[in-house]
Amino acid sequence: MEEGIILTNLWVWIVLLVIILERTASKRISTRNERWLIERGGRAPKETHYRGLLLVQYLAFSSVVVELLYIKQTEVVFNRFFFICCLIVLCCKWWCIRSAGVFWNTKKITLPRVRLFKQGPYRYVKNPDYLLTLLEIAFISVLFGAYITAFVYPLLYIFFFKLTQSETQKVYKNA
Repeated sequence: MEEGIILTNLWVWIVLLVIILERTASKRISTRNERWLIERGGRAPKETHYRGLLLVQYLAFSSVVVELLYIKQTEVVFNRFFFICCLIVLCCKWWCIRSAGVFWNTKKITLPRVRLFKQGPYRYVKNPDYLLTLLEIAFISVLFGAYITAFVYPLLYIFFFKLTQSETQKVYKNA
């Protein structure tokens, strides 16, 4: 691969760095909230399918980089539409985090005898985090021209989401 392609696509690496920083920040918040919930008797669904969802997310973002470096042999053109879509999804994701407060976590830990809240995006969608992650995988992949990733990984994510949902519903019913 030519050095010029990497340098002219500097925006790609900046956006990837921002994605990594954002994911690190949200993971820290989730871990802190998980600890808080567990200390107060929180219950979590089995992690088997949750790990599958996480694996799909990590593999999807890794696949974007692989497509950029090894498959995509031309310069990636900046697409304003998909960049704005990515920003909207990111803002919605942080709206979820802010709306749920200490109850927001990636493992869907619940507290017994605490009703599910219906504020922020949770008024409109039962599990907005899952939908936003699905959109994030698709939009980021297309933004970087990683079309194979944009097709394959949302389908895998939907598959693992359906498995995870059945486990999560069991926990909500027993809470």
